[in-house]
Amino acid sequence: MATEEDELRELLLVALDGELSDEQRARLDDLLRGSEAMRRSAARFLYDDSVLAEEIGTLGEALDFLQHPLEQTASGDVIPMVSSAGAAGLARGTAQSSRKRSDSVEPPSTLPTKFWRATDYVNRHGVAVALVASIAAVAFMWQYTTMMAKLDRLHTLAAASDPAEVKKHRQAIIKGAASPGSPPVARVTGLSGCEWPKGVSGLKFGDTLAPGQRLRLTKGIVQLTYDAGTRVMLEGPVDMVMTTAIEAKLSSGKIAAAVPRFARGYTILTPTAEVVDLGTEFGVAVDKLGDSEIHVFDGDVVTRPLGEKGVDGNLVHTRQDQAVKFGVSAKKPERIRADSKKFVRRLIPDLPADKLPQLPLTEKLTLWLAADVMPSMQEGDPVSVWPDILVGENSFPDDAWQFDERLCPTWIRDGEKRPAIRFDGWSTYLSTSPMEAGDQQTAFVVFAPSPATFASSTHGGMLLKYGLNAPSLELSLLTDHVPRGLVWASNSVGETSNVGMISGVPVKPLAPCAVAYTYDAVGNHSELAVNGVSRGVSDAPRRLEQHAKKYIGSHAQPWYEAYFLGNMYEVIVYDSALSDAERQRVFQYLSTRYGLQLGE
Repeated sequence: MATEEDELRELLLVALDGELSDEQRARLDDLLRGSEAMRRSAARFLYDDSVLAEEIGTLGEALDFLQHPLEQTASGDVIPMVSSAGAAGLARGTAQSSRKRSDSVEPPSTLPTKFWRATDYVNRHGVAVALVASIAAVAFMWQYTTMMAKLDRLHTLAAASDPAEVKKHRQAIIKGAASPGSPPVARVTGLSGCEWPKGVSGLKFGDTLAPGQRLRLTKGIVQLTYDAGTRVMLEGPVDMVMTTAIEAKLSSGKIAAAVPRFARGYTILTPTAEVVDLGTEFGVAVDKLGDSEIHVFDGDVVTRPLGEKGVDGNLVHTRQDQAVKFGVSAKKPERIRADSKKFVRRLIPDLPADKLPQLPLTEKLTLWLAADVMPSMQEGDPVSVWPDILVGENSFPDDAWQFDERLCPTWIRDGEKRPAIRFDGWSTYLSTSPMEAGDQQTAFVVFAPSPATFASSTHGGMLLKYGLNAPSLELSLLTDHVPRGLVWASNSVGETSNVGMISGVPVKPLAPCAVAYTYDAVGNHSELAVNGVSRGVSDAPRRLEQHAKKYIGSHAQPWYEAYFLGNMYEVIVYDSALSDAERQRVFQYLSTRYGLQLGE
């Protein structure tokens, strides 16, 4: 049998929707006037409903966000992620579902209109106000559970049939244990127009090559990336054996190698020469007879003749824009004219400077990723490579990769038709090859967060993280939409774990926002700025110098559940502590590109 309190809850629910009949209104009056306990129950109920409604609204927005990755409904209506003014805009379906709460002017509070409407009604009858939780909470929990189930299903469909399998697979990738046996020598990070000899199994993107594996290509281009960051372009016809992680044997064909400084020592053996890199970019061409040419594009290499009995002859130092030839029948190496055009050095052609966004500061630039500078992308395409834009002092390509299709973010256009990379807050992320980082760093990230996040409250959604181990710079968005920058300094007992930790103020969901974090161990200064406004300073007592991967959209450790949910537009990293004036120049550039309201 229903009690009077049950009746009160039902009447309050009807009142909240503004649909009380005269008879129901009279009955509610009687219940509220006749009992203080009823008035207290009503007060709790109204308050709880206001909070629960906001929670349901937030979950609904997040669900909308994930269900419409292309910002379009089944009927073809565009769902604006960002309003024309650049402020936060809600998905159309969410706006319709919350129309009852937005059809009149709200008091200056986050509580919905229906709370104030019911409050005003009860106050007119001389009672305090709010709401019991029973019926409202039961209804909320049902809706919450349903929404979470839908979200889990969406994530599962986006990633794999078993979320646990995704995490396990991702851990394997991070630990470099993608295949049993010996660690892989290199990974295929690009292919173009490839044809393979008869009887040879072709390679595909993300494949690993084991020590001793032979790679033969009839036609086309294969790009290999080593774990240390060395990148090698093979142009067919080519025949090469991957002997070790720092050595390869080229029997015929052409290769172009780009070797970061910390990976110097990479060696190419040909029938007539040994080529040892000193941290540079160079090309090697071997003809059918075994004659070898070495062309140095940048830096320098050490070469020496190689015959049937091994190394035979003196070292030959070859520097930038120089070339040398080792012939099968020649008695000594021959200096020849360098020709970089003989080699394919980049799978994704670099755009000329006048076709690129006009980044005002390129000195000490080490990484530049922009969603609108990507080749041949269509809405909904998985992003397996986010190419590094080479300009100014950013001369070595440090593309961001994802080798597992299930973990790829998505290329989309937002409500303003701006290209963006969509991260699903569950499993998607990208990571670069190992990069050097000095003791002075400034990192910018432009992003638009979802209304809700499913990241852990400790780490938040990771925008950018340096490496797996301390010291590690982290730029993240906490669960209350507050951006935070810090350096994880140590995990040793008795030592401070985080230094330079600064939190900003909440940013608007669904609206582009630019965050910059500077960490200067030389000047013992760190600073966080959001949309051109400094949000705090701290010290920088721990050195940061390292070489490690950079992770985008997630923590390096999947079990921390620090996945970012939202759109990412641009990532810019400087190996320098920018001055206030320099930082503002970059913010002005970003404001022009993304309609940011600087100073807010």
